[in-house]
Amino acid sequence: MSNNKRISRLVLPLASVLGATSALAQGAKPAADELEEVQVLAERQPFRGDTPLEDLPQSVQVISSEMLQNIGVTTLDDTLDLASGVARQNTFGGLWDSFAIRGFAGDENTPSGYLVNGFNNGRGFSGRRDASNIERIEVLKGPGSALYGRSEPGGTINLVTKKPKFDTEGSLELAAGRWNTYRVAGDFTTGLSDNVAVRINGAYEDADSFRDYIHTKKYAVTPSVLFKIGDSAVVTYELELVKQESPFDRGIVAPRGVLGAVPVSIE
Repeated sequence: MSNNKRISRLVLPLASVLGATSALAQGAKPAADELEEVQVLAERQPFRGDTPLEDLPQSVQVISSEMLQNIGVTTLDDTLDLASGVARQNTFGGLWDSFAIRGFAGDENTPSGYLVNGFNNGRGFSGRRDASNIERIEVLKGPGSALYGRSEPGGTINLVTKKPKFDTEGSLELAAGRWNTYRVAGDFTTGLSDNVAVRINGAYEDADSFRDYIHTKKYAVTPSVLFKIGDSAVVTYELELVKQESPFDRGIVAPRGVLGAVPVSIE
C-alpha cells in the first residue's frame, strides 16, 4: 500500500506539468489583468546583440555619423584613422583597403575583410570603399572577432549604411583641393507612402597627383528602398554601383633616400 502511495505522489505532479504544457500548446493565454506592460527599446547589432557596450567583455568603439560628417571623411581608410588600435597597411598601390587591428594585419596580399550591415564584404578585389553611404562604423577589438569575417584575432569592423527615412531630407556637398581634386556628393531620402521609403546617395571624384601622370576617377551610387511590413518589422534592399579608375601606383623611387631621381612631370 505504501508503494502505491509513493507512486501516486510521483505521478500526480508530472500529470499536472503535462496538463499545463498541453494547455499552452492549445493556445491558452494568461488573463490580461495578470500581465504588466512590457516595452522593448533596443537596437540589434550584428555581433553583440542587444547587450550594452559597458557589459561586453570585448572593447567596442563606435564612430558616429556626427563625427564622420564633422571631419568630412571621403574614404574608408580616412574613417578608420579615428579608431584606436587600427593602422593602415599596404593598399597594393592604392587599389584596395587594408588595415591592421591591434597589430594583426591578416593576409597582406589581399584586401582586409570587413562587414557591411553584418554581412561579409571586402573580399577579393573590391576597390577602395567610398564613405558617402556610411552612417556609422563599429569596431570590435579582440579575439571575439574570430566569430566573424576571416577569423582574424585583432578585431573586425562593421559598416552600417544609411537607411531610407519617411521624412524628406537631402544634402549636397562640393569639395575642391590641391592637385586638381574635385568631389561632389549628394544624399536624398523621402517616403513614397506610409509603408515605403527610398534613399539614394553617392559621390563623384576626380583627382590628379603631384606627379603629372597619375590620375584617378571614381563614381559611387547607392540606391535603397525600405518596406514597412509591420509595427516592428521592415525589409530593406540596397544596391551599390561603383566604378573606379586608378593606376597601380607604388610611389616613386628614392635612391639612397633622396627624392628627385624620377621626375614629377613627363614634360
